[in-house]
Amino acid sequence: MRWILAAFTLLMVLVCLTTKSPGLLGLCLFLGLVGLIATGLAFAQERIEGNAKPEMLNAYEMKKLRESMTKPPPEKP
Repeated sequence: MRWILAAFTLLMVLVCLTTKSPGLLGLCLFLGLVGLIATGLAFAQERIEGNAKPEMLNAYEMKKLRESMTKPPPEKP
């Protein structure tokens, strides 16, 4: 999806550079700006998802969690 947004943004820039119609130029500038923002956010989302820790716990983490839940709290002297 992010590559489609990048291609759309590039297309809008190319149309802006080649058109002679002021109405089409304004529309393409607006859509190009919206596409640029959407493309930037899509690439940022993909990078964040790629570096994020998965929400599932592995077997070691599950064991530690169970152990910490079954241990009584330490007594204070």
